[in-house]
Amino acid sequence: MSTASPRRWTGLRTAAGPVDWPATAAAALAHAQATAELIPLRGRASYVGERAVGNPDAGAMGVALLFWALALYRDPTSRHRLTPPAGI
Repeated sequence: MSTASPRRWTGLRTAAGPVDWPATAAAALAHAQATAELIPLRGRASYVGERAVGNPDAGAMGVALLFWALALYRDPTSRHRLTPPAGI
């Protein structure tokens, strides 16, 4: 049996250092909202065509909300820096 302690995961890192979860969440939200300007060409939204313009892609918004939740989990003090989901 090994006496070495197990390696502990400390979080994701980039070349510049640890991941800034609130910034990642803000970028995901901004890019998800930018999909409202696109005409869908693939998937279910393609059936709607140009009528979908003005509404953000539901999948992109779902991923943005996932990153929002991750930001709060990883950095609970970041709530004041994040756009609340009710305002989306």
